[in-house]
Amino acid sequence: MRKLLDTFTTFFKSKTGHWVLIGSVLLISTGFRLFFLSYGNILGDEPLYSIRSIGLLDTLGSPIQTTPLDWFETLPWWAHLSFHDHPPLVFWIHHLFFEILGSSLLAQRLPSALFGIASVILSYFLGKKLYDKKFGLAMMLMMAINNFAIFYSRVVMMESITLFFILLGFYFFVKSTEDNKWLPWWGLCVGISVLSKYVGFFLLPAYFLYIILYKRNWLKDVRFYIAIGLGILVFSPVIIYNIQMYRSVGHFDLQFAFLLQQDFSMHWQELPGKTQRGSLLVRLQGIGGMLYTYSPLFFFFALCGFMTPILKKSIKEHVSHVDWLFFFVTVSMVGFMFLVGSGTRFLSYTTPFLIYLIIRFYQYFCSSFRWLTPLCIIFLLFECFFSYNTILASGESAVGLPFLMYPTQLTIEDSGDTALDKHLNHELRGYTSKKLPQVENKSIMKVIEQFHQPSKNERNVMLVFDPRINITTLNYVFLKRTFYEGWPITYTEQVPHIFQSDTEIPGDLTLYYVHALPPSNRDDEYSTNGLHPDELLSILLQLDTPRQPVYNRHGHLTYWVFELAPRHIQKMISQIHDYAASSQATPR
Repeated sequence: MRKLLDTFTTFFKSKTGHWVLIGSVLLISTGFRLFFLSYGNILGDEPLYSIRSIGLLDTLGSPIQTTPLDWFETLPWWAHLSFHDHPPLVFWIHHLFFEILGSSLLAQRLPSALFGIASVILSYFLGKKLYDKKFGLAMMLMMAINNFAIFYSRVVMMESITLFFILLGFYFFVKSTEDNKWLPWWGLCVGISVLSKYVGFFLLPAYFLYIILYKRNWLKDVRFYIAIGLGILVFSPVIIYNIQMYRSVGHFDLQFAFLLQQDFSMHWQELPGKTQRGSLLVRLQGIGGMLYTYSPLFFFFALCGFMTPILKKSIKEHVSHVDWLFFFVTVSMVGFMFLVGSGTRFLSYTTPFLIYLIIRFYQYFCSSFRWLTPLCIIFLLFECFFSYNTILASGESAVGLPFLMYPTQLTIEDSGDTALDKHLNHELRGYTSKKLPQVENKSIMKVIEQFHQPSKNERNVMLVFDPRINITTLNYVFLKRTFYEGWPITYTEQVPHIFQSDTEIPGDLTLYYVHALPPSNRDDEYSTNGLHPDELLSILLQLDTPRQPVYNRHGHLTYWVFELAPRHIQKMISQIHDYAASSQATPR
């Protein structure tokens, strides 16, 4: 056995064995990020990013958070340079994938997965540049199996793409500490990372603190100022966008206006995503709570790694400049969360930097104890299990106690959205809309007309949705079909106004009504002054209207989809008006 172990050790120390290890880690990383990528639940923000990326249409489809599309009768030229709440690069990248692959769930999530895999590869080269191949391989392995890194590589959000450019900029910064010729590349990548998401700004304090402490000579180097100029140049579309927005409406885009406490009540009276900030105490509690989204072992070692530079300094041992740089970046990101609020997604940006600090902690305190090697293997195996349990077996399939075996914060409950979307795809695939929806907003109407492709296979279809459906489903299932496929949609309350009792129903009209059930995560506090969805359900059941069930992956009934032919529509309208006249329907 000892001889066999020595043989394996010798092999993996060889050049061939090293590349076998790298290939194995890359295979693990790819499996975690691509396996069942087009299945599973929909995260709340995924449709909001996807629907806007398909046609680069800056709208949330809601009066709560309006956009320049709603403010101007004719969209000004500058409104195409960015988006009202985020910089544009991630939308542009997703748009490219949609152009090539179409608007499937796989196409939506693939950019995040590929950039996530690229970040794993980049971690190897970063670690190798800092120390050696073994260090690079350790960083690569931990990035490959970390649950946070995997989770945000499997959803349509900005974190995976932005993190890649942050790491790329950090890599060139490290190279610049040895040779100033890499400074322009660092500046370019910083500009790209900020063009991806504004969180890229919050590494700047760490960079400049490091420069003041250890690289003041850069302040006299023209390449440093070229780097700053390149970063500003790349970010210039957003700068121009904000200048023009301020001139036009008196405030910057949503993120800057919120941060600077500008008066934006004319356009944004409610900002659901910003309610999390709270007081300093609330933010501190939120950051503490987020740490439990890591595995308990990772959290413990991350805390040890974070404290390592401080402990070494306290006992007057040398702390390398690189260790301080990673420490500064981690502090900068935590400070960012104090400033804007403790969103779980922000913690993903600290993950590679915490991984570095964990490995340095091991090198400093543990590497001399050979008996700890089996414990390291146990730690890595547990990380794999924790990530599998969190990502691939999330929700009802996860095993063990929450927080010890998986984090509840990263569990996405299946509300049946993907199943509903597939059902409507099956009903409408191969057809185009005979009658386009009539939208008051001229800019949105232009997009609808642009994407609508007339064909011989036309259908006169109207989609009616239960207004208790949440905003995620509304965007993912319905608004997408209106904006980019031209299918008219409306909600329950509008049905009596569209179809009066004497309305002549077109002989070719098909009406699909989607009724939400409790497992669909509907809003049960919804109230109306008109037709309530449960009243419509009662009428349709009395008429014995054809319907199809939609189940989530756990077998729970989430939606009923009713298919109404003209005769069913006529009977339904008659019943609705008779019901309204007899019962004098009151708000619910």
